[in-house]
Amino acid sequence: MGLALIDTTQFRNGFSTRAFLSARDSTSTARTRQVAVCTMADVRASKKASNFASTKSSSKRSNQSRLRLFLDSADEREWEKYFPTGVLYGITTNPSILKRDGVPCTVSSLRDLAERAFDCGTKELLLQAWGSSASEMADIGDELSRIDPRINIKMPLTKTGIEAAYLLQKQKVEVTLTACYTTHQALTAASMGACYLAPYLGRMNDNGRDGMQNIINMHRIVTATGSTTRIMVASIRSADEMALLAAEGLDVFTFSPAVAEELFNDPLTIAAAAQFEEDALANSWQFDEDA
Repeated sequence: MGLALIDTTQFRNGFSTRAFLSARDSTSTARTRQVAVCTMADVRASKKASNFASTKSSSKRSNQSRLRLFLDSADEREWEKYFPTGVLYGITTNPSILKRDGVPCTVSSLRDLAERAFDCGTKELLLQAWGSSASEMADIGDELSRIDPRINIKMPLTKTGIEAAYLLQKQKVEVTLTACYTTHQALTAASMGACYLAPYLGRMNDNGRDGMQNIINMHRIVTATGSTTRIMVASIRSADEMALLAAEGLDVFTFSPAVAEELFNDPLTIAAAAQFEEDALANSWQFDEDA
């Protein structure tokens, strides 16, 4: 403690000054040690609580980021209907969807579309480039990507589209390869490191191909090769198809508003919810009358 002992032979009440100061010094040291022990215990407890909170938060973020559900629509009315549920991750479009939903296929029009989409709550927006050559497609894709960093550029799985995608990758633009119909196209996407590969499940089935098995095989290819490419299943005709593929490890889906509606409208669930409301109302009236 740094206390100086007084060398004296005087006694007070039977105790020497030396003994008194020495005892006080020992008591002070013991108290200091006790405070230090308590402080270290508090630090350990605080650190443990902080680590637990951090682990819980990281786990929550991981669970949220694994499954990604996209709405395949350029209709703002559909966005407003389903994004408030918190279920959707993003929005996908292509020139055919734009035509169906009455949105001009121009860069300026898509700039406005993107602004409304992000205001609506989308975390990622997929816009498809167009053009008659790889350089033209890449130029349009570059313009679209500059609208917002959360935009991912789609390119068809043609040789021209792949060349355009590669040009964008050199500029650090995230790309999706779309209109995928066969298993070996997963090798193409995995080899070039596309962000997403979008196989058309329903259209494969329409053309006599086993869409479910082909997509499962695509997933196995990107997994076995260690690729970061994720399979984004498109052309989905029912929510049950998504559930079956999710059970096989697929975790990115884009679907129409009609399929989105299925996610919230199981007849038995609706009937159960109606019964809950009826019973809650009847039970509250009973207590109101008792009061």
